[in-house]
Amino acid sequence: MSTSIPKDQNIVRSLALIVALTLMALLIVVVGLRQQPPVPKRVDAPPDQFSAGRAVVQLKEILAEGGPHPTGSEQNGAVRQRIVSAFERLGYAVEVQKKLVCRGDWAEGTLTVCAEVQNIITRLLGQADGPALMLAAHRSVTQGVSRILRNRVGSRPRVNRALGDIG
Repeated sequence: MSTSIPKDQNIVRSLALIVALTLMALLIVVVGLRQQPPVPKRVDAPPDQFSAGRAVVQLKEILAEGGPHPTGSEQNGAVRQRIVSAFERLGYAVEVQKKLVCRGDWAEGTLTVCAEVQNIITRLLGQADGPALMLAAHRSVTQGVSRILRNRVGSRPRVNRALGDIG
């Protein structure tokens, strides 16, 4: 006894499969397009909007020498001063906190590296009581610390949002 499918049913199934696969491909394309990051804004973007173009210009000004600026070096002091000056031009009061920090070389387990670190602190008071937003950036550029170690504990921007009593 032969259970063959009529020719019309084969055509309908084939068309249904083609339509389903086409819809799935279209869905994948739409989801992929929606996952794209926004196009970076140019230097001429409105001043009340973040502009990647302006950020690159400011970064080039701050890192004028373009070379390394390890903690404690003259280059590091020049970069720090340019950051402080940029905040002051925007009307922020700036405080530089200094502290001696020592750390052992994790890769070797023997060498201790010490350096005076200087944190730049500024604050923009809110216009109302309520949730606060704290932004912090950290970079590890200590002479004597291996590139692998710097990359392991290295520079990662951190954004912390403080809501109510959560610290």
